[in-house]
Amino acid sequence: MVKSISGKGVIYGNETLFTCKPNRNGLFELARKHGRAAGTRPQDSQNKVYAESLDEAWNLLKTEKFYIVLTGQVFGIHRKSLRSVDSVDVEFNRKIRSACFTI
Repeated sequence: MVKSISGKGVIYGNETLFTCKPNRNGLFELARKHGRAAGTRPQDSQNKVYAESLDEAWNLLKTEKFYIVLTGQVFGIHRKSLRSVDSVDVEFNRKIRSACFTI
């Protein structure tokens, strides 16, 4: 399971960490990289795609047909950043199982 998707960036000369956060509807936002209408930008509303989980967003991002929308903040200034699969860091949940046994 994916725990987080993030990438480093700069806002007005200040380094910041951009992270993938759900929108107010609880969905993660991606933008079509390929297959969008001629003359439209990836961030245009008709090119937005939504995922219900980080796992679903990661699976779409791995196809290399989408950018993922990351958000960052510095001094109360919020910015979005569209990132491709090769420019994000993905952290996965690792379940640790303890084994108890007696000798």
